Amino acid sequence: MNDVLSAIQEIAADLFEMEPEDISESFSPESNPTWDSIKHLGLVTAIEDQFDLMFEPEEIDEMKDIASIVRIVKAHSGNG
Repeated sequence: MNDVLSAIQEIAADLFEMEPEDISESFSPESNPTWDSIKHLGLVTAIEDQFDLMFEPEEIDEMKDIASIVRIVKAHSGNG
């Protein structure tokens, strides 16, 4: 999980203009008011590009925080 988590932290840090170590698994729209619907789609798109994935709309809706994103990415790779 650490490789996936680290990669997602890097993506989120770039998008939210933060340091990767400041992106915890509990990082969410509730903990960061700049995480709006536009940023959410940007995050999803960047993750799809990084991991060569295509998420279903239901999966995108389930992405409530970094931990849930990691879980969904791992499920796509067969490690979830």
